[in-house]
Amino acid sequence: MDTVWKRAFTGTLFSIAIATAILCGHAFYWVLLYLFSIGAVIELNHLFGMRPVLRVESFLLNTALFLYAISTYAFNASYKLHIAHLILFLIFSAFVLQLSRRLGDPIEDLGKLFVSVVYIGLPMGLAAQIPFLNGLYHLEIILGLFILIWTNDTFAYLTGMHWGKIKFLARISPSKTIEGFLGGLVCTLLAAEILSGYYNSIHGFDWVVLGILVPVFGTLGDLVESMFKRQFSVKDSGKVLPGHGGFLDRLDSFLLVVPIAYIYIQYALT
Repeated sequence: MDTVWKRAFTGTLFSIAIATAILCGHAFYWVLLYLFSIGAVIELNHLFGMRPVLRVESFLLNTALFLYAISTYAFNASYKLHIAHLILFLIFSAFVLQLSRRLGDPIEDLGKLFVSVVYIGLPMGLAAQIPFLNGLYHLEIILGLFILIWTNDTFAYLTGMHWGKIKFLARISPSKTIEGFLGGLVCTLLAAEILSGYYNSIHGFDWVVLGILVPVFGTLGDLVESMFKRQFSVKDSGKVLPGHGGFLDRLDSFLLVVPIAYIYIQYALT
């Protein structure tokens, strides 16, 4: 029970920090999102056992990608072009850096590097853009998306803990159950229905669709991170968040929800 209360306390503080940043404006939201992004990158690089030079490369690539994502709204066009050139330079320099190593597998190194960019950098960049998908900062879009993710995470965990019996993909995540998934889905749909009555930046039907997409892709995100941890025989990605583990453990569902939500919201607003 102690773990449950730790998880609840940490999750509440984490949620308050994100909600406060979003409500304070896009600059605060971007700063917090970037800090979470770098925290997740550091954890993933440590999990992968990447060489120091590749960890620096990963940090620079993820930072450049995030800057490119916000450049449309934060900088003028020339800065955006410079950042794009920096990203290209960093990508190709990663290949050149492999020439300096005498032992090991360069393909494996490059794979780990680009996984860190696609798995963390890309979703975080898209998350920075979601509130601006119709040109203006609409905090209710990203805040509503976070609320749906938190609702699914919370009620899938509680339902699975109390009533979960039928397991799925136990070889990856032994605690995942069908009952937990369905509990998260039902409660997320209820939350989406409530949000549709208050947040009208997108239509009510679109909130309901997101209420379905979030549990599906949130669960997949959880399973993907569990797959990484199982391969490297670790329980948590870090220790900075008591009851949860690390940033990756708290953001795992978010990282796979964001790309599909970004695509859907773009279509919903056109």
